[in-house]
Amino acid sequence: MHKKLLAWAVATAFAAPLAAYAQGSNVVIYGTINADFENVESDSATNGGAGNGLVSAPAANGNDLGARNRVSSNSSNIGFRGTEDLGIAGLKAIFQCESGVNIDSGAGSTSSGTFCTRNSNVGLTGPWGTAFYGNWDTPYKFHTLRQDAWYATGIASGISILATPGFGVGTTTQSGRVGVVGVPATAGVGGPVIPGVFSTAAVSGAPDASFDRRQGNSVQYWTPVWAGLSGRLAYSANEQKSANEANPNINPYIGSAAILYENGPIYATFAYERHEDYFGLFGLTGAAAQAPSPTNQSSKDQGFKAGVGYTFFGTTTLNVNAERLEYENSQTAAGATTEYNREAFYVSVLHKIGPGTIRGSFGKGFSGDCEANGATCSTAGLAGKAATIGYSHSLSKRTDLYALYVYIDNDRLASYNFGVNALTGAGVGSDPSGLALGVRHAF
Repeated sequence: MHKKLLAWAVATAFAAPLAAYAQGSNVVIYGTINADFENVESDSATNGGAGNGLVSAPAANGNDLGARNRVSSNSSNIGFRGTEDLGIAGLKAIFQCESGVNIDSGAGSTSSGTFCTRNSNVGLTGPWGTAFYGNWDTPYKFHTLRQDAWYATGIASGISILATPGFGVGTTTQSGRVGVVGVPATAGVGGPVIPGVFSTAAVSGAPDASFDRRQGNSVQYWTPVWAGLSGRLAYSANEQKSANEANPNINPYIGSAAILYENGPIYATFAYERHEDYFGLFGLTGAAAQAPSPTNQSSKDQGFKAGVGYTFFGTTTLNVNAERLEYENSQTAAGATTEYNREAFYVSVLHKIGPGTIRGSFGKGFSGDCEANGATCSTAGLAGKAATIGYSHSLSKRTDLYALYVYIDNDRLASYNFGVNALTGAGVGSDPSGLALGVRHAF
């Protein structure tokens, strides 16, 4: 009898707090698995000839990549998110831990298999909005993701043109410049080795020119929605500021902001992002003159992006994005490039027919313009275009089959590439293309 009473008392002691926790919290497992079979190639590389103010002369024998088959995992992920009602004026605690999974190779996350490599945070939410610390898509990136014709991932993703000026720059997740003088190096996702653009040593720094960022060491604030209007602010801390006596003495940080209006069929957004002392021109060119130095003490890179979408008759959605990227150095050395600016646009159309959706997009990055100290600066040959067409079929609310074709047309000195799972090793001016047949499941 005493043993039964003791067992009941112990069970009650454990059950009470667990029941209370269950009533005030909610934890869910979620994710997206997206994989496809692809046939990809890149041809028509530039063979020799002159360079311009940003790109050196191409190799005499530019590399083409013959057609090859591959299986790709397109931003597949698994995550845990939860909330706890704190019982204080609608205040709730929130958390999320999201990790990448490469189901094609079994290699785990795209960041060495560690946890919480994708959108992950901890913070508070309430009637006043949401605030958190973590590693998260910047506001500049986030609000136009839904305007991408292909789930914002894969070889047909719109970031083949947007958020990159086409120098082989990939996406990145980090804070601070990679390998800057006086600053500890941090891990980042490198861009491809491109003859005439990047040397091997410069590749690790290439992503710092990217404006498609999931930024670490960040704090974000999201406003509530007022009559369809909302906003987001983000700041990535200057943890890698130089030592006081370092020369150059740099202070790398990122600020990002976006506003959104969504009402019925209308979707409109504007975003701005600033990278202080990220030395994006060095990331683009790998040229020593663009690196931080006693003659190049600081840099300021800026992105401006607007997006508008409209859904007609509930079946056809048209999206238009326009973007301007600006890279500026304080370089004082004679003849060195001090500024590069580039505009781009991206248009996507989605038309639903029953359970199917016809998807298409077109984007163009212009050559832009540049300035140099006491010298002329040319950007000739830096334009690129990307076009996609395809179809997706929803087998359920969570499962899509899709097929697509993408073609990227680079001018002779441009290096635009697939936005995700880029081809590496192709020469300057090479034109990537690919066919894909895939399946996407969200849970």
